[in-house]
Amino acid sequence: MVVVNCAEITDDLAASRFFGHKKGAFTGAVSDERGFFRAANRGVLFLDEVAELSLRAQAHLLRVLENHTVVPVGETREVPVDVAVILATNRDLDQAIREGALRADFHDRFRSFAVRLLPLQERPWDIPPLLEHFRLMNERKHHKRTLGFTGEALRALVSYAWPGNVRELSRACSLFVIHATPGARIDRALLERAMPEVLHGTGNPRAGPLLWDDVPLRHGAHLRARADPGAPRAS
Repeated sequence: MVVVNCAEITDDLAASRFFGHKKGAFTGAVSDERGFFRAANRGVLFLDEVAELSLRAQAHLLRVLENHTVVPVGETREVPVDVAVILATNRDLDQAIREGALRADFHDRFRSFAVRLLPLQERPWDIPPLLEHFRLMNERKHHKRTLGFTGEALRALVSYAWPGNVRELSRACSLFVIHATPGARIDRALLERAMPEVLHGTGNPRAGPLLWDDVPLRHGAHLRARADPGAPRAS
């Protein structure tokens, strides 16, 4: 799997970065390079923040998404690639087209396969398993063990709106582990020190049914069924 941050792809180097180049194809090309598509051949190419590509860079991708072939810079023959391409963005693509930031023909290449992932505040039942995943990941990273979240802290985190979605939650878990005392629980006092906006920010109304019904928050798989969209909302 090859992961690409498209926000870092400049116009001048887009073709070379995506399709590769031959040695001597341009100034600075001191060796042959495969490029992202050929590096991901028989695998997955994940193009993150794809809507940040310029119109010119988007044009480079039209043919490969249609015909599954690339032409490295400095060559004339097409090279077939067998790649599953996943594109991701946090932008409204229809609005980006209207604003002229996204090519309509580029969007047409993948629009029929689009999956819209709801923001985290719309699916609060996913918060407990995500917190546990990122807590454990950061404990391994920082070589520190905790006893997990207290019930009070977990409820505060579930009721938070998470405007930055999963990335914000991941960063928050990193902060919690860094500030935690080894062998202790992550409690409300630690949240106050490390990320006070969780306790003092605007709450998430959709989390209301989960919190009021005394759902066992550590079992995230059961939360979705209990979060009745028609239930009263928390203030």
